[in-house]
Amino acid sequence: MDEITNPKLLPTGRFGCYRGFSLLFDNPGEHSLSPMTGQFWRIDCQVHADPGLALYAKLATSVEKIVLPALGPGISFSALPAYSYHVTVWDGLNEGNRKKLSERYRLDLADFLLDLPVSLQPGKFTALPESSPLVGPWSVAFQFDRLSVWGDSVLVARLKPVDGRSLEARNDIAEHRIQLYEKIESEFGLGGWRSGYAPHISLGYFWNEPGASAAAPQEDRWTEEFKHEIGSELIRFESVSLYGFLNMEIYFKRTQEPSTET
Repeated sequence: MDEITNPKLLPTGRFGCYRGFSLLFDNPGEHSLSPMTGQFWRIDCQVHADPGLALYAKLATSVEKIVLPALGPGISFSALPAYSYHVTVWDGLNEGNRKKLSERYRLDLADFLLDLPVSLQPGKFTALPESSPLVGPWSVAFQFDRLSVWGDSVLVARLKPVDGRSLEARNDIAEHRIQLYEKIESEFGLGGWRSGYAPHISLGYFWNEPGASAAAPQEDRWTEEFKHEIGSELIRFESVSLYGFLNMEIYFKRTQEPSTET
């Protein structure tokens, strides 16, 4: 059995505790959220039941048909369940960057993360992202672009805007992300955590860096096979909200009812 060194996985290969919050596009359709607890709803995409989630369905099928059968000795991989699929708009605070905050905030953030989902309420850690222009209505549609292995860790499906309007929205989002990063850095003394905006869907995590490195040369071949399976399928988003997460498959938002966007 391959050694598991990926911090987002348990020794069993299942997804372990890794808490935080981010801004995500609200998934389309009537079957993308389910009740979690209290006023919280978790991402629960019924990808084969909702036409608005057809891109997710085809990605999941492609992982099963193309990626999993191609994995050999030394390349172990934990695929994310399709119900957890989402597109991140901005990565917030989490277990991975907590120690990059000013020391005076680290214990408070640790408590915040430990208390999720209940702590995902208006407060000092969520105020800036929730007041950002990123949160609210958007109109953007994406198609599959290509597969990439990122950070010797995760296999992602990179996305591209389908038209000029979507490209403009994507560029506006990139600008607002920079502004939000600057505000968070100024408020919490956080440094060395920014990333450029590359819309994507995480498909699963490699157990260790050697496995990810061994899979990387397959990117081009897998991409062409995925394109054959997916065709011109697209996904359209209409809004962005704040979400918390407990691990890489459990994401949730604070709301009274599931999205009914189509």
